[in-house]
Amino acid sequence: MNRSHATKATPKTKADIRAIAQGIRDVITGLMVSHDGEAVHCLPMMRIFEMLYIQEELAMEIVPDDELKDAVAETEPDEQLIKIRESDYNSAAAGDRDALFTLAHELGHLFMHADQPKTFARSSIKYSLESDCEWQANTFASEFLVDRRLVDTKWSIHKVQETFGVTWEIARDALEEKKREEKLAHQLQRLNLPSLS
Repeated sequence: MNRSHATKATPKTKADIRAIAQGIRDVITGLMVSHDGEAVHCLPMMRIFEMLYIQEELAMEIVPDDELKDAVAETEPDEQLIKIRESDYNSAAAGDRDALFTLAHELGHLFMHADQPKTFARSSIKYSLESDCEWQANTFASEFLVDRRLVDTKWSIHKVQETFGVTWEIARDALEEKKREEKLAHQLQRLNLPSLS
């Protein structure tokens, strides 16, 4: 992503985005809980898209690759429309983890950026990372795909990767973040300070 031409959005912190992603995940997975009541870890992204399409929560266009020359996919939140290149849609359908991340990223735009002003942040304009719609969508995708509440800090990166069906990088970042959060929580507890959550 070229931040000099990134769309500016209403600022959201990582905690704000986590709350949004977890809330949406909870609603969606509530519809998918297995018969034994176990939590859904690995989200069936193609099924989620199909469900949202049937419920008319989104429209999806699979377009020829050359129609989206500079992007894998794009979202028009106000129109509830996601366009995705045919090759990337096929990759997602085949289980490619990068392509599945792209779908989750586009859902982030859909859920967080409707009713946003269509302004652009140029390189001469200073704005925070928390106002960057691409950073927000990436953060949403990571939080949506890997529910930090279900991550065990004793797990390996590979275990996180396989449990949630994500790339190695997303699994590593999620595990490291969970470990930092637990360490901070223990330090606050040891000092008898209130938790940050």
